[in-house]
Amino acid sequence: PVHTFAAPADAMMNVRMDGGSGGNGGEGSTGGRGARVAAQVPVQKGDTVELYVGCSGQAGKKEEAGSGGGASAVVVNGKVMAVAAGGAGGGGGMGGGAGGSGGQL
Repeated sequence: PVHTFAAPADAMMNVRMDGGSGGNGGEGSTGGRGARVAAQVPVQKGDTVELYVGCSGQAGKKEEAGSGGGASAVVVNGKVMAVAAGGAGGGGGMGGGAGGSGGQL
């Protein structure tokens, strides 16, 4: 999902966001966590601010791997200002590996 608004005043936005977690694999392997990011984003009155919210990945069925999670981002006037990557999906098959841990900036 995307949330769009016009900045009401000149300001420094304090942003904390997470990328979506990866879906679990069908054989029980755990999907990875999305990255967690904190940033300060400068805006001026009237700037177009877009907040992209990363969704969680879907769980795999039976021996399938889970899908990766979506990235979250802050975009100001078409310029990407901050990104939190999505997590890896859980492995599929018998004894597939778990997704990686989330990063942090």
